[in-house]
Amino acid sequence: MRIALVSPYDLGKSGGVQAQVLGLAESLTGLGDEVVVIGPGLPSGVDGVDLGSSLSIPGNKSMVPLTFDPRVSRRIKAAVAGIDLVHVHEPLMPLASLSALRSGPPVVATFHAAPGPVSRGLYIAIASQLSRMLAARSGR
Repeated sequence: MRIALVSPYDLGKSGGVQAQVLGLAESLTGLGDEVVVIGPGLPSGVDGVDLGSSLSIPGNKSMVPLTFDPRVSRRIKAAVAGIDLVHVHEPLMPLASLSALRSGPPVVATFHAAPGPVSRGLYIAIASQLSRMLAARSGR
């Protein structure tokens, strides 16, 4: 299977989501899947698409290294051509994750943290729209 793993966070910086994405890529490759890692700050030796530099902004009681390059959507769409499944980490993060949700192939989305009160309210407010978007991409 050809799988794209999309991280909105700079993969060259340490963090839990980044470790999950890179570890999952290694495990899936070991099982025989073809994996493409997509995200900013792609480390050397990792097969994938580097979405460019990141800017760290405050969020969730830490600094969040995100890319704000306007070419992200186009790069992701090109990177997932021929991919069977896109696994989007932190699907509501701007640019990379939201672009990957709309990239075309079926999507699996993983939220890695329990939302705070503001985020929880946002999730509730957009839950039906997000569910419809994810269901359309999952082939249901």
